[in-house]
Amino acid sequence: MQFASTEWWSDNPEDLAFQSVTDGRPIRDNNVLTRYLKPARRALGMPWVNWRCLRTSHATWLKLARADVKDAQAQMRHSRASTTLDIYQQFVPESQRRAVDKLTELTLANARVQ
Repeated sequence: MQFASTEWWSDNPEDLAFQSVTDGRPIRDNNVLTRYLKPARRALGMPWVNWRCLRTSHATWLKLARADVKDAQAQMRHSRASTTLDIYQQFVPESQRRAVDKLTELTLANARVQ
């Protein structure tokens, strides 16, 4: 992507992900969705994208990455972990399989000890 001027541009990790190309100020959330996220969705052949589905995906990916629910809560900026768990994190079959495999492993290890 080409920018008119790079005087304001920075790769500082604390900087905004979506900045105005003219002055580096924040872009309105609806413009980010329209200019960047929806075109990316179309290019990937995805059926739908909005802020809610992105937040749900993020929370679910944190779960798959085995992030602690309190860490997910903090990243999502929820006041209660129950909001993260009950509303945003989705059921993932691989996660269930991992839990059953771990339980089987623990049961077999316990049976060998006795």
